[in-house]
Amino acid sequence: MDSFRIIMVFVVIFVIYVLDKCHYFENKIRKEEIGKLGERIVTNKLKELPNNFRVENNIRFGLWKCQIDHIVFCDDIKLAIVIETKMWGNNFKGNRNDEYWITSNNKHVRNPYKQNKYHCKIVRKYYKGYKTYNVVCFVGCKRIPHYSWCTNENGLLDMVNRIYNRVIMDI
Repeated sequence: MDSFRIIMVFVVIFVIYVLDKCHYFENKIRKEEIGKLGERIVTNKLKELPNNFRVENNIRFGLWKCQIDHIVFCDDIKLAIVIETKMWGNNFKGNRNDEYWITSNNKHVRNPYKQNKYHCKIVRKYYKGYKTYNVVCFVGCKRIPHYSWCTNENGLLDMVNRIYNRVIMDI
């Protein structure tokens, strides 16, 4: 009888473990789907740019193990605008220098500015001589942080054009 109880305890523990893992993977898949939706929204918005811009989406750089959501190039003036897409809703807190930001469910997430700053560094290694700009696009967010590098999908094309015009003025 005691061995039966021991086996049952192990079975219950195993079932709880499996259910917990299923919940973990379900949440992970949901986050990935939300992230991909945000990236698709930005990809579609960037298709509205004029022909002098070239857009690359979902770029992977193997040695540095990084994935960049979008890069907008203007090869004529050696410009690369590196865009990190976040679909976090409206409630998050953080500033440029924080290592982590806090989302509405009190989760600590990596600072998107710093994350994309690293991406910009990688792009500069591959595209020598290009002026590189860091942009974070908060898709679906109406209350965008008041930083020059933040926008949402509605202001993204204006931001790209402002950066382009700034580079043109410096030439």
